[in-house]
Amino acid sequence: MVGLVTAVWFLLELLRLSARNQWRPLRSLPKPRWGVVEVTLIGGAVLAGGVLGPHLLASRNNAPLASWGLATAVTVIVASCLFAAKASYRRRAHRGW
Repeated sequence: MVGLVTAVWFLLELLRLSARNQWRPLRSLPKPRWGVVEVTLIGGAVLAGGVLGPHLLASRNNAPLASWGLATAVTVIVASCLFAAKASYRRRAHRGW
């Protein structure tokens, strides 16, 4: 179910981008390169979600409430890093116009 929702969301985002570009090829848009800030934030999100998260959450010593709290904390960290990276990238991309 999650895969289906993700695929539909991806297609809708592509349609939205194409409509914003007046249905011209998307490769005609200027694209800035990823900066150090964006790469660092994405790396932090991968580290928190892929390395730190499973080690904290897989412990049998944690109570269920503590596990849910840790999972929420890891989710918030990953989401905030990714949102900040996207905001920084969009700010630089908007200056390019």
